[in-house]
Amino acid sequence: PGTKNTKPDALSRLYAPDKEVEPTTILSPSCVVGAITWDITTKTADRNRRLADRHRRPAPAYAPGQQVWLSTRDIKLKAANKKFYPRFIGPYTIAEVLSPVSVRLSLPSSMRIHPVFHVSLVKPFVSSPVPSY
Repeated sequence: PGTKNTKPDALSRLYAPDKEVEPTTILSPSCVVGAITWDITTKTADRNRRLADRHRRPAPAYAPGQQVWLSTRDIKLKAANKKFYPRFIGPYTIAEVLSPVSVRLSLPSSMRIHPVFHVSLVKPFVSSPVPSY
């Protein structure tokens, strides 16, 4: 038998018409499981984001010159006990709005703290319509 036609001869001998050919899967099971897992993970993340965003509100817009109260949550004050700290001190004036979520306040030098705060630590000062005596 011929030496020039080795590969086609070998291939022709492999053909067996009586042998049934079983279909093979195109995708492996791990690919299918990975796709399903990805889909479930993205749906869960979207749902969690939607549920969390229901409780959020946009940051208030502050302007330079506006008066605000400053939270004492992270500020050490001279008091007998933290229980007796005021929750907010001030009012202080906003010197500069650095970004939509951070402001620089005009603080007295005696406070000796960094003057840039997140908007969650300040709240607008509203003057009372009731006159004080």
